[in-house]
Amino acid sequence: MMAVGCEAQDGSWIAVQVRPGIERTVSRSLQLRGYVDFLPSYPISHSKKSHEAGTVLFPGYVFCQYLRHPCFRIVEIPGVVRLVGFGNKVVAIPDEEIESIRHVVESNARSKPVPFFQTGQRVLVVNGPLSGVKGVLLRQERGPWVVVSIPLLNRAVAVEVRIDDVRPLLSDPPNTVVLDEKSSNAWTNCDWM
Repeated sequence: MMAVGCEAQDGSWIAVQVRPGIERTVSRSLQLRGYVDFLPSYPISHSKKSHEAGTVLFPGYVFCQYLRHPCFRIVEIPGVVRLVGFGNKVVAIPDEEIESIRHVVESNARSKPVPFFQTGQRVLVVNGPLSGVKGVLLRQERGPWVVVSIPLLNRAVAVEVRIDDVRPLLSDPPNTVVLDEKSSNAWTNCDWM
């Protein structure tokens, strides 16, 4: 697992910032130029339809695997704003974060973009189609959700889960969420909830 802030190497996942609304066009352009890309989306109606025709989960961004010495530069694709990084260094997104987002999309579980936040207990989904996904537990009026995020972009996706299907990650500091297994409640100190 790579920490946020590591310079991208060949094959590392990176975020490509694009003009909003042309993510699919840039995605196709990347594919035509030999890049491996990933454009996560969710269905407009939350039925079991394919995510292909849905709404982009991370508006303004396309993910692709970086090539240090490419035949074609990504920034030359019309609509590309920049490669996300610090200074003149392109920063890699940890594979675990991309795979968790991919798992959410492929599960066809109900998902939606949510505001990014850093508070909350990190959890691991241990049962069901999302088993193996790590994220932050979020309690909504209609039930619990797990937020899977890409901190580099300050973006996140929430996916609906059953409280019985998640377990706290003990390696993370349990600083803000308390799980009461008897009542299946979770509390957090997030102001916006």
